[in-house]
Amino acid sequence: MAFIKTRLANIKSLEKYFNKALISAIEALDHARRSGSMVEIGRAYLMIASIYNNTRELDRTFKYLMKAQEILGKEDIKPYLVAYAWSKLLEANIYMLQGDKDKAFKAVNEARELGTRIKHGDLIIEKAEELIRES
Repeated sequence: MAFIKTRLANIKSLEKYFNKALISAIEALDHARRSGSMVEIGRAYLMIASIYNNTRELDRTFKYLMKAQEILGKEDIKPYLVAYAWSKLLEANIYMLQGDKDKAFKAVNEARELGTRIKHGDLIIEKAEELIRES
């Protein structure tokens, strides 16, 4: 259920229904906590961070991003690595918005490296390179 709620939050966020997206993401976090799935908890935190990033609430974005990375950075297996790589791209985006290109490039390079360790990590690598080109 947490996975479905996270996907629903993502769709609502893309449609710019940020309040509804946040509700779905918090519901995803609740379901993930009840199931005990650490990767789903990390993904829910990452979704919350992403929604706050879309509304440019960078302090809240960073708060939830750090919670996500604390969980997702602990395991060296695919579900964790994929979400952790995406979190590094979000981190890079935050640093770009704050004008800190050095930290942004560091996070982009970490995401790119993680992408090379994941089967079908091409999209992550592509997004990392896109962020570099845009800077």
